[in-house]
Amino acid sequence: MSERRREPPTTGPHGKGPLAGIRVLAIEQMQALPFATQLLGHMGAEVVKVEHPITGDSGRGALPALEDVDGNEVGATYLRNALNKKSLAIDLKKRDGADLIKRLVPRFDVVGENFKPGVMKRLGLAYEDLAPLQPGLVYVSVSGFGNLLDSPYRDWAAYAPIAEAMGGLYEYSRREDEPPRVGPAGALGDIGTSLFATIGMLAALRERERTGLGQYVDVAMFDAMLAMADIPPCFWSMGVRGRREVPGVFDSFAATDGYFVVQAIREHHLAILARTIGHPEWLDDPRFATRQGWRDHLEPVVRPALEAWASSKTKLEACSALASEGIAAGPGLSVL
Repeated sequence: MSERRREPPTTGPHGKGPLAGIRVLAIEQMQALPFATQLLGHMGAEVVKVEHPITGDSGRGALPALEDVDGNEVGATYLRNALNKKSLAIDLKKRDGADLIKRLVPRFDVVGENFKPGVMKRLGLAYEDLAPLQPGLVYVSVSGFGNLLDSPYRDWAAYAPIAEAMGGLYEYSRREDEPPRVGPAGALGDIGTSLFATIGMLAALRERERTGLGQYVDVAMFDAMLAMADIPPCFWSMGVRGRREVPGVFDSFAATDGYFVVQAIREHHLAILARTIGHPEWLDDPRFATRQGWRDHLEPVVRPALEAWASSKTKLEACSALASEGIAAGPGLSVL
């Protein structure tokens, strides 16, 4: 008996992939949705990006900028997120433009948009307007605070740092005598939200495969950041107030060329750390009998000893030595 191998589909911008044959109409700007639709493209979907014919995606004017193939200065974020997408220039504010979108919808599996809530409804392009044109349509909205819930922030504009700040990320890490640092993790608010939007789109496509029906996926950047912040909102819900120091060794330390991070918060890891940096006597020291003891004596005892051990090492050498013993450590890297 011979086995016939099924060849993968060959449609989509990459020619193959689990989403080959899926078509996405992306009415998008900046990054919170464009990064998500690009992920779908990497999985084989055909993504058609809709922009205003004059101004284009607002991400085109973002900084820093790079020179594109036509010699124009274009935002680097835009160029990254538009990779391998097809393009349409449509003025949605004109009736002919909105009508063109409606004629296109039956040819697509997914419509995505990330305007402020209410904009697509005013244009006549909301989910309830387009769903009758394509019963299997998956319609995805990404906004600061969502479209479906009656949030007091619903009409607020939001970029990544707004959602990050409101998700608790800034206050949790802020020192009492300093203002919060804005954007400590780049565009986490955009990228993190994009991941949730991608999960929602994939789940909706799977449900459509099962039932034949599409659905509305509504993703709020605020919700995404609450989920990704994890510790601040979870501690607060359990009655823990303020910043909670993690027992054990959970901090950054200096080497000859910068800083490295160590996480040793289990008893056996702390024992290995003590031996590795040349202080096996700590294992019999009552000050280090508990993980909290390691935290309590981090500054007066542990940090000086660990940094003395690393004083002849680069941050990569220090981390390599710790990692070889099973201690989780990583150098603080930059692009330089």
